Amino acid sequence: MDAVKEWRFSPGTYQGRPVAVFTNVEVDFRLPSKQSRWHLVRATFHAPDGASRPTFLNTKYPLGAGVGLNAIEEARIVAAVGRLATAMLSFEVDEHGFPVHFQVQNASAVVWGNEAITLMRGWRFMPGMKKGVPISVPCTLGFVWGSRNLGVSAQVRLSALTNPEPPPPSDVFSPPAPGVQRVPVGRRIQAANIATRVLPEHPSLARQAHIEGTVLFSVLIGTNGLVQDLHVISGHPLLVPTAIDAVKKWVYRPTILNGNPVEVTTEVDVDFTIPTASAKR
Repeated sequence: MDAVKEWRFSPGTYQGRPVAVFTNVEVDFRLPSKQSRWHLVRATFHAPDGASRPTFLNTKYPLGAGVGLNAIEEARIVAAVGRLATAMLSFEVDEHGFPVHFQVQNASAVVWGNEAITLMRGWRFMPGMKKGVPISVPCTLGFVWGSRNLGVSAQVRLSALTNPEPPPPSDVFSPPAPGVQRVPVGRRIQAANIATRVLPEHPSLARQAHIEGTVLFSVLIGTNGLVQDLHVISGHPLLVPTAIDAVKKWVYRPTILNGNPVEVTTEVDVDFTIPTASAKR
């Protein structure tokens, strides 16, 4: 998250005008010394409300092929054609940190579900906790078996496996009001334009400390053109409160989708600069 918050994009455009869009991005982490053909590509923990999720303690990956006798022929075929074997497991991490009650949600072949279960039986977790008491937590892990190092083409195939659809806007902001529609990507829309922009005063403490910079927000614009919700993406702590107060007063011309006003999200930035002596003259 810290890295992606620093990314900058050329804005999406529609009919030559910039528009806000949602997209999925990936950040890959690779361990150069990893020698196993097994890769964990997805982890989801369904902890109940008020409970912490389990954490990994011991995740031993086998060296070499890392498969049993029943999977050797299948593994040879997968390796020969350069494919990836896949398996998605659901299970529970019990109150002792042991994975139990395995189920194969899907697999590229039956044998790979069994192989993934065998791989995981030796794994151990710190159990989820609720009110200081360890509890059992349902989990889902996705695995692939293939080459030791996953190249770009493999990563593209994995993206389709682990992220079949982009998250809807409601995953980021509060649900829309009844009858209100959020703008999806690729629809015929008229982009929002700002009508009133309130510029903030440079906070005195930040000015005294010679602190400049930009505060970046994700903003939800309502059907009335008012800022309904905002989230800070980046910015110096001394600059953020003043920027929030200013952006909350901004007013946009409502965004139109198929002739009707809709809620949209976009990124806005507020710049704080201290004029130089030459600029003052």
